Amino acid sequence: MELEVRLDPAGRLATVRIARTSGHGILDREALRALAALRGRRVAAAGGTLRLPVIFRLVTG
Repeated sequence: MELEVRLDPAGRLATVRIARTSGHGILDREALRALAALRGRRVAAAGGTLRLPVIFRLVTG
């Protein structure tokens, strides 16, 4: 899966959207939830758009 992250001019997380789904709704929602915790926080020196690949590793036990 891949997320598209938009940063405001100050480098704060503004929006996150799914650019490419994992094919599993629960995994997509968890990826969005993980980045939602950063919304409004400065994560880069300047604004722009990033594409972040998300890789899940499912472990049993």
